[in-house]
Amino acid sequence: MLKSKKGYIIIGIVAIVIIFAIIGAMTSNNDAETVEELPTMKASNLNELYDEMCKAVKDTDPNTSARVDAIVEFAKNAHLGGTTSNKEVGNEAAAFIIEIHPNYFTSNETMEKAMLCGYFLEHGYFGQDVSECGRDVAQAVKYVYRGEETPDSDSTKANLEQIARLIKK
Repeated sequence: MLKSKKGYIIIGIVAIVIIFAIIGAMTSNNDAETVEELPTMKASNLNELYDEMCKAVKDTDPNTSARVDAIVEFAKNAHLGGTTSNKEVGNEAAAFIIEIHPNYFTSNETMEKAMLCGYFLEHGYFGQDVSECGRDVAQAVKYVYRGEETPDSDSTKANLEQIARLIKK
């Protein structure tokens, strides 16, 4: 009886490993297909990347979740699509966030550029603090951009304080 329990455990573990291997293969195949479909990014600086983003999201209405989603996808794809200088653009994105902090809400253009920078840094490979700062900027801005929060909302202020702490690091 003890041998059969061990046998069932071994069979269960093998089955789990096989399932994860299949899921992993399916996921990597989907990622490969996605990468092949992405346009090659040619931006060598933040302003060029922003201009490309504006073209990519032009079919979505400003101040909507659809526009925010399009900005997120564009920022993610900027890495996968081969931006000519992710590090240079990342440095410029971080500098932009630092330079205008906490004035991310002055116009739609500023908010969209701040979200682009935030998502670009969040989804890039720039380190945990930089990624977290990018995520906080994007989160603070997207709710104000969509009209769900104001710059004076408690959650927005909390995000701005977190961003300030991360900038000091």
